[in-house]
Amino acid sequence: FLKSLGLLALFELKPQLAGAVYIDCDASIVDFQLMPEEILALAPSADLMGVSNFKEPIVMNAGVLVFRNKKWTKRMLTTWWSYRCGYNDQISLWQSMFAMWGLSINPGSWASTSTSNAPTTDSLRYLAEVYPTLQRSGLLSRTRWRCDGACGWLFKWSGCLSEPLELPHVLLLPPKPFVDETGKQTVALQHYSGVMYHHEHKDQWVCH
Repeated sequence: FLKSLGLLALFELKPQLAGAVYIDCDASIVDFQLMPEEILALAPSADLMGVSNFKEPIVMNAGVLVFRNKKWTKRMLTTWWSYRCGYNDQISLWQSMFAMWGLSINPGSWASTSTSNAPTTDSLRYLAEVYPTLQRSGLLSRTRWRCDGACGWLFKWSGCLSEPLELPHVLLLPPKPFVDETGKQTVALQHYSGVMYHHEHKDQWVCH
């Protein structure tokens, strides 16, 4: 739960850094061919990049995160630190993202269409509901990661992503390899199939 403060200190002390990658202590890089610069290049306007879970989707898993060293990132990290609550820092991460977008940070509002009170599932439903509002904000007019068509339908009804979804200053990545419009395949940032399956070819950057 100190990661937000540590990253903020890193960017303040090392302003020359283009960005930073945070990895939990129970995770490790398994594909050394993919470089952080390639991940940042996926969306030049995104300052935070992360991925959901492999089996039970959430807004973003805080175990592996990629940050760009920008003013927005520092404000978000400061907000994340202010919302911290014990050792579980993922919910406060989502609250910080919503707050930076000018959306509700009250978990009670996340359950507006759900009988469940679990913030992990309701926050994802809330994000899917407000995504059209974020689209109309004009902040996403130039993105190539719109998650339209089948991807949009899947995200709306399940919270799962089959391709990246760009939000204001944030890029949500799918927990599976994906192909861009040029045909280039990018491995998943992280997902959990590595503990259940043996793959001949690496399909994730970090095993977590």
